[in-house]
Amino acid sequence: MGVLPMRRTRHTYFRGFEPRPPPFAQE
Repeated sequence: MGVLPMRRTRHTYFRGFEPRPPPFAQE
């Protein structure tokens, strides 16, 4: 998969690129 760390998607969070939780996770 072409998941880039610069792209803030649910895939990037699942991959562990972003240290902070996604904004839609609070919903």
